[in-house]
Amino acid sequence: MTYVPKVHFDGQDKFVVESGGELNVKSGAVMRGVAALQYASIAPSAEVENTITETAFDEDYTIAAGSTEVGDVFRIRGVARVIDNNSTDTLTLRLRIAGTDIIATAAVDVADNDVGYFDVLVTVQVVSATTCTVVASGVQALGVPGTVTAKPFVLAGSTVTNWGTDNPATIDVTAQWSVAHADNEVRLEQLVVEKIAKLAA
Repeated sequence: MTYVPKVHFDGQDKFVVESGGELNVKSGAVMRGVAALQYASIAPSAEVENTITETAFDEDYTIAAGSTEVGDVFRIRGVARVIDNNSTDTLTLRLRIAGTDIIATAAVDVADNDVGYFDVLVTVQVVSATTCTVVASGVQALGVPGTVTAKPFVLAGSTVTNWGTDNPATIDVTAQWSVAHADNEVRLEQLVVEKIAKLAA
């Protein structure tokens, strides 16, 4: 019987073998077809509060210029939590790449400790100097933990401007309240970005 050791890529420069050994990867190599962690927030963001202006949370990730190829896939997951809510004021959350909306929740009359959640796959279809065309799908939800319904979505053939071989692109999440009130507070608890580089032809 042939023994095949279990290995996983550490997202940086080596495979880690279950026995504790390591297989180094050539510097600058791209591990194709392997999900590699690009970013994971380790602390909650600052709160977005007391404003009606759409505001990005201060936890985000920037894709380096020239690092994206046709066939690359990004998996983006995040969770926001309502710290406090005033009356029937509503909250809208949006996931963006380079300022372009990938998915947005409805404007929801949230309550204290409600959660916003998204799990999204973004596949790059076309890359130019300053734009990328993508298809995205996944689920989003905003409401009471344990009971809110996750809502599937698809975004087909969408052009993201200011993201391409010449431009970096920031992945971020925004919050927008319907009313500016000191009791309207929400923060991003978690943001995780993984990249699966396209398989070689």
